[in-house]
Amino acid sequence: MPLIKAESLKVGTLRELLRERDLSTKGTKAELVTRLIEGAGTDEFDIEDESNELKLLRDVVSSLAATVESLSKKIDSKSEKHNSDIPKKIVSDDHFNHSHSIRDIVELLPDFEPTKTSSLTAKAFIQRVRQLATAYNWNEAAVVFAVQTKLNGPAKLWFDSCGLIFENLKDFAEALESEFPHVENEADIHFRMSSYIRKPKEPVIDFFYRVYAEGRKGQTSDAAIIQYIRRGLNHGPLQNAIAPLNFQTTNELLDAVNRFLANRQRLPEASQRKPENDGHFEPIKKLTATPVKNANRVCYNCFKPGHISVNCPQPQRLERCAVFKDRTYN
Repeated sequence: MPLIKAESLKVGTLRELLRERDLSTKGTKAELVTRLIEGAGTDEFDIEDESNELKLLRDVVSSLAATVESLSKKIDSKSEKHNSDIPKKIVSDDHFNHSHSIRDIVELLPDFEPTKTSSLTAKAFIQRVRQLATAYNWNEAAVVFAVQTKLNGPAKLWFDSCGLIFENLKDFAEALESEFPHVENEADIHFRMSSYIRKPKEPVIDFFYRVYAEGRKGQTSDAAIIQYIRRGLNHGPLQNAIAPLNFQTTNELLDAVNRFLANRQRLPEASQRKPENDGHFEPIKKLTATPVKNANRVCYNCFKPGHISVNCPQPQRLERCAVFKDRTYN
């Protein structure tokens, strides 16, 4: 093949040759020619051979692209046919399982903070996680990953420092329950529940569920929960209304409380009434005597209305004290 001088090449070809040799492509044509000759060590180039090689490469790439496109169409066609043969139930279950991301799982899982009294125990926390995983058919690996993000306080410090990688939920549950055992006895639970009293501005329903949650966490009976709710209501009218009633379950007590509150809202002129004091006493107002009009006064000297005896114009029937201007003492 004939060789071509660098001066005869076009600017585009010069830049392509420079780019292939990792040389700068900036400057005028004369600068490009000089740079190419210095970099290649010659001023003659076989452009036709390189063009043929580039053309061959383009043909190969085009052929491969066409082959890939053809195979993709065949695979899609077979996949659609295969999916149409799968029962609808299986497709629905598979979609349901994969539709839950890690973020969805994290949002549904409870938090675990061992130092908070309102937090679940380690055993109850693991039990709740297992119930959710079974109900929603979650992948175990995803659950193990998500549950680690719900650890707070000492639990998070323990997990960060233990250096263990848990491959399944069983190993994680055993390690967590071993590190944070539940040592509280039934007496502690009853002592704490007996101290619960509804706050002045706390809604009755909120207090109900506060005591109810504590009782359920301690696995106490419905009778005990009902008794502690009755004692701590701090609402005289409600306590008097439910005093003669006997409740077998907490749901019966909740229903009675809701009916009482609903009836109070429907009382006539309820909006104009002063709200219940809820056990707090207002300061006693100072009583002042209503002034008596002169027309209603009666003189005890002349027994005529309109003035009092000290101002009576009639002669006094009895002598008065010169100091106190009162009747004389005998």
